[in-house]
Amino acid sequence: MKKYEGLLFDKRSPNGQWTTQAMQGSVAIFNRVDSMFYVYGEEEGSTYSVGQGNAINNNGIIVGGISDSQPAYWQDGEWNLLPLAEADTIAYNSADGITPDGRRIVGSLACSRWGLENNNQTLAPVVWTKGEDGKYGLYQRLPQPATDFSGRAPQYITARSISDDGKTIFGQIVDYTGMYLCLIVYKEDAEGKWSYQTLGQELLYKEGTEFPAWPKYEPKQPQIQNYMSEEELAEYDEAMALYNDSTDLYYQGLIDKFPSYPLYDNYLKNEAKKEEYTQACNKYEKENKAYQDSTSVFNNVFYEACTEKSFAFNEVITSENGRYYVSSLSYPDPDGDPLAWSPEVITVPICFDLQGEKPAMTQLDGNDIITCSVLNDGTVFMASPSMEYTRNAYVVPAGSKKAISFFDWMKAKSLPAYNWMTENLSFDYTGVEYDEDYNEILVSVPDSLIAGTISVNGEGTVFSAFLWDAWSNPDYGQYISYFIDLDPALGIAAPKTEATKVKVYPNPTTDILYIDGNICKINIFDLSGRVVYESSSVSYSIPMASIAGRGTYLVKLTTTDGNIVVKTVSVN
Repeated sequence: MKKYEGLLFDKRSPNGQWTTQAMQGSVAIFNRVDSMFYVYGEEEGSTYSVGQGNAINNNGIIVGGISDSQPAYWQDGEWNLLPLAEADTIAYNSADGITPDGRRIVGSLACSRWGLENNNQTLAPVVWTKGEDGKYGLYQRLPQPATDFSGRAPQYITARSISDDGKTIFGQIVDYTGMYLCLIVYKEDAEGKWSYQTLGQELLYKEGTEFPAWPKYEPKQPQIQNYMSEEELAEYDEAMALYNDSTDLYYQGLIDKFPSYPLYDNYLKNEAKKEEYTQACNKYEKENKAYQDSTSVFNNVFYEACTEKSFAFNEVITSENGRYYVSSLSYPDPDGDPLAWSPEVITVPICFDLQGEKPAMTQLDGNDIITCSVLNDGTVFMASPSMEYTRNAYVVPAGSKKAISFFDWMKAKSLPAYNWMTENLSFDYTGVEYDEDYNEILVSVPDSLIAGTISVNGEGTVFSAFLWDAWSNPDYGQYISYFIDLDPALGIAAPKTEATKVKVYPNPTTDILYIDGNICKINIFDLSGRVVYESSSVSYSIPMASIAGRGTYLVKLTTTDGNIVVKTVSVN
């Protein structure tokens, strides 16, 4: 068991050796075995991201992207670009999941040569496969439905996570409007052919609805410039230049009359072209009216049919064996206060078991939650409240619908781990709640156990979590991350002893940063990954204002007993 103060580790490898922190375009990669930190950020205009799915494997390969234009993976201290076709123009990229052996990587791309922008879709799912030469080949685009549940082109379709055997891929479908999401699963058969199946799509609209046909194309208004000669366009440009000069003179008070704006119509003088343009405008008006009437009929049916239910954006939680897919489903609370500042929403956990010929869907207990992990046996981990980082964790055991506290679940599974949690995750909670008249009520609960947002490997032996601690220090809050390794043989070898207690203060600081503790080395990084301070000749007061300036920094402290302590420090 190990706690890290000042860090938000939101991804980890199944064995718990590798973990990442991604924030503000920078990525910090941490190897928990040798305590090595790798930080990447806005160097030479580049930003870095970590994938949305199972983005890290046990060998320390981490998938993500560079500057929203290039899918990439990190290995052995270096970022490597995933291959793209020469004709690809990437508007957005995402490499999101990787198999344990690194053979396959999944993600989503938007490529201009696919013509996706012509039918509303902006993202499509892809998979890269490693060849016998050890290099990744050109991606394969996965099959997908041509339309969403309403019969229109989807806004995007993703591939976020992949099973251990590389034969099941998980993603989401976002409908034409961008408001309603369902789930999608891709499976590879024995011949290597991919097929797909949608999940939960029937929840998004009323049963029996027949949607009218959506117009095949939207009429384009003719542009008069396309009917003008080069001479006519040049004459218009001269008139526009004169107009701009005259407006400057008017505002300077040098002329009395404001100039007239030049209109293209006055410079199209060819009668034949003028007639051709007029006919094109008449045709457009007729076609556009038919288009507007058709879309109006469709929209009336669409909004009447929609249940306003939707799965959570990018919440793609899957078991490592590819059997279970969980996500949270949100919809308006039918008993909610109609006068509330924002619509009151119910958010429930949904679990799909993909083992049978037809996936089995189960709604689990809980509300205002996010789903976090699912074990290979179907045990589901989730956290609440959904919109805060000070969350508590809950578990729905395999074969059950009822949620129990993560602390109670861990107490039955491992008493030493439970005891460690009660010692390290106990807080004197204070917060604000509201009564039915929206009056503030100050709530104080001493010795509150708060587990945070939980991530678990498929066998339930390695746990990581993060939470926002707003109570331990009266001057500032900070993120806390922790790891629990129940089976050292499957985790990162033997658990290490707790790091020497280290205090870094004040935080935030305006100038001097003080350090208390047995420290033998100090490294300070900015969020771009640049080292701004490094010393083995330890000083316990550091002039941050002069060496670093205003901003947020990672302070990495190596203790005399060999442990690493990392603090996030702000300089105002």
